[in-house]
Amino acid sequence: MALHGEATPLADAYGLAVGLPVATGVLLKKRLQYWYSHGIEYSYTYMRVDAEGLDEIRRLSEARKLKIPVDKTFPITQEKEFHEAKDKRLIPGKVVLEFDGLISFQ
Repeated sequence: MALHGEATPLADAYGLAVGLPVATGVLLKKRLQYWYSHGIEYSYTYMRVDAEGLDEIRRLSEARKLKIPVDKTFPITQEKEFHEAKDKRLIPGKVVLEFDGLISFQ
């Protein structure tokens, strides 16, 4: 299992017993804020980082049950602007770096 987002730094700083519950609170707050401000409802899931987990992501994607809202896409030629927008959180949602038909979500 991989920890992402707020869970990783909080688990590192406070340990799993304290960090994960605190991260859960932070993520719940974000979820409610997005729901109230944008009408976006979503839930978190933990996936295994292995072939079975990746196969499940592929299956959900092919069934069109996995939707990733993207706020902005940058071509590879604008990589600097992409990283600035991501690092400074200038764009509230997902930012995508696209190159030669391949996509990298951040």
